[in-house]
Amino acid sequence: MTANRFLASVAWVPLLAAVAVGQSYSAPPPPKTVTTAAGSEPFGQQWPPPTSLFPSKAGGVRPASATEQPPTMLPPTAVDTLTGAPPAPIPVAVPGAVYSPWVGDNPAGGCCGPVGANGPVTYEGYFRTGVSLLSGGGAMTSVAKTFGWNVQGGSRSLFFNPTGDAAWVLDLGIGYTANAGRGAERPINILTNSVKFGGGDGTFAAGVREVRRTSLNFAIGRDYFLNGPGVVGAEPGYGNFRTGWDVGGRWGTSSVGFEPFGDPDGYRRRQSIFHGLYLAGNATWEKPMGSWTFYLGGRVEWGYYWANMLPPNDGDFREVNILLMTGVRF
Repeated sequence: MTANRFLASVAWVPLLAAVAVGQSYSAPPPPKTVTTAAGSEPFGQQWPPPTSLFPSKAGGVRPASATEQPPTMLPPTAVDTLTGAPPAPIPVAVPGAVYSPWVGDNPAGGCCGPVGANGPVTYEGYFRTGVSLLSGGGAMTSVAKTFGWNVQGGSRSLFFNPTGDAAWVLDLGIGYTANAGRGAERPINILTNSVKFGGGDGTFAAGVREVRRTSLNFAIGRDYFLNGPGVVGAEPGYGNFRTGWDVGGRWGTSSVGFEPFGDPDGYRRRQSIFHGLYLAGNATWEKPMGSWTFYLGGRVEWGYYWANMLPPNDGDFREVNILLMTGVRF
């Protein structure tokens, strides 16, 4: 009896196991589909990998879905190699806004908006030398020799227009001019109390040894570049030609050396202030040299000067300077 019950119980075990397995098993879900322009197609693991991984199996392979695309690798952000910090953003001109001139290159024209022609500003140094010709009907031309020598040096600022082929110019420099005198062959009466050495009333007869003038020169003018822009770095490589004019003034000191008659070993000198105006024209050939420009040319100046170097005689004079000039522009 007991054996029969045990066998009946054992017989039920496979049946209960089958029922348990059947309740836990479910059929696989139907395959998902993806909708394309050509209709619906199966979507599942039975499809081969994307063609980007296996280019040789392009035929019959569906495109990878957006969820299967590998992440896009963005380029690394540029950083300052010295500080490691991201670079400052480049300002973009906004209509109606004016940026500070300290921001960098600023086409807006500075902190106060557009000013002048808005072209670049460059600088140049120059050296000039040549002959100085005295002219006029005063006493100076009768006691000093016509031909003298003039030397000048200085700097100029060029304010270019936007195209760079013309510029307003500010000129500041110094000059020295010397003319020999005619000596005893052209005597002149000079006030005794006007000379630096000596004194007393009356006049004395003397010949002029030399006339010297040292001056501060200042001018404003206009330059024109004939073959293209004159801005450093933008000039044509084969060279450029420039013409220009300027008008200005001179202010300085002058001195005259005298030889008193009857005193061959004596010497008298008068020193005084002179000033005047001049008009000049120049032409140069220019050659770009990379970060600077070399130029060479000529210049002619005409000026009228007021001076009191030969009292009580009229000491005013005119002069024409014919000069060779050279310099560099940055």
